[in-house]
Amino acid sequence: VGCAWASSGLLTYSLGGILSLRTNAADVAPALNQYGHSKPIFTACLDLSSGKLLAGSFEDDFKTSSIRAQLRAWDLSTGLATAYTGETHKNKIIGMGVCPSGVITCGADGTLCFSSTPDTFGSVISLGLEGEAPTGFGCGRAICATVTSKDRLLVTTIPDGKSVPVQLPYSPTAVALAASALPRIMKGTG
Repeated sequence: VGCAWASSGLLTYSLGGILSLRTNAADVAPALNQYGHSKPIFTACLDLSSGKLLAGSFEDDFKTSSIRAQLRAWDLSTGLATAYTGETHKNKIIGMGVCPSGVITCGADGTLCFSSTPDTFGSVISLGLEGEAPTGFGCGRAICATVTSKDRLLVTTIPDGKSVPVQLPYSPTAVALAASALPRIMKGTG
């Protein structure tokens, strides 16, 4: 999924949920492997304020015979992961970002989850998607943007969950936020 330089070496994170540390470029094998997720990773981001690497996936929910989102926070100083607890998405996490007041995740079930408390899922916000699915996600400060399978962009303020839809004339493959465009989008003029 990605890599980052840490004081002790190069950290890599695989789709299979393995966090590896390489301390020397000449080493054939990593100096450390930590196993976290048991399902594929769909998104990861670095929370600079806490020094943790966040990784989003899903897990089997045996109580309901379904799946639910799983978010793990890796402490980069110890290499240990802590799973987030609480109510969350009813499907995998497809995107996430860090904002000044917490972590926001986007689930394949068409919900956003805002977590202001470390290692605990917070409020779940429905995007009101009828017959469409989220396909891309971006986050910046207290605003996030979700692209849908019907070429719509939903710009949502956090933590109140107010969304403004924008119909797009094309099918985007990624989303990023430009601060200068946000006031026009939130007013519905651009």
